[in-house]
Amino acid sequence: MIEKLKSALEGCSTEAKKLVQPILGIPAVQTTLVRFMEDEEKSLDEWILDPHSVEVFGRMSGGGVDPIAVSQKLVFLTSDHLLSS
Repeated sequence: MIEKLKSALEGCSTEAKKLVQPILGIPAVQTTLVRFMEDEEKSLDEWILDPHSVEVFGRMSGGGVDPIAVSQKLVFLTSDHLLSS
């Protein structure tokens, strides 16, 4: 899965890559990005740079984050994606 994500991220903007690169090793982030990749209406880059995603991913890469709270946010992002598909 990680190689597929890295390959997909190559097509993303520099800003998107910088946002997720430090946290790409986290399973919840990987799962969320895979869900974003499955969306046919919005690109992976658009999903990563969505204001809600930027907020969550930014908090995660900034350190000092409660992993349970972040996981709940990621579940919300993924659920929102699945509901809008």
